[in-house]
Amino acid sequence: MLEWTHSGADQVKGVDISICLRSTPEETKAYRLFRARDTGADSPFVTMVLEIEQEKLDRRMENADIILSKKGEVLRP
Repeated sequence: MLEWTHSGADQVKGVDISICLRSTPEETKAYRLFRARDTGADSPFVTMVLEIEQEKLDRRMENADIILSKKGEVLRP
């Protein structure tokens, strides 16, 4: 089992089913703040990076077989 951002890469071959656990930049930031591992988790820089990352993930998400929300709802079977 590989996390989707890795198993969804073009270089990875032989993936049977790719499942993307979709979250928004706001959800990601909230989780980072909850973990309290990074004192700058709510900085404008981190916010910008999360938004850029989300754009890239959204473009790759079309390759996922299944997309789930953070709550476990199936967004695309």
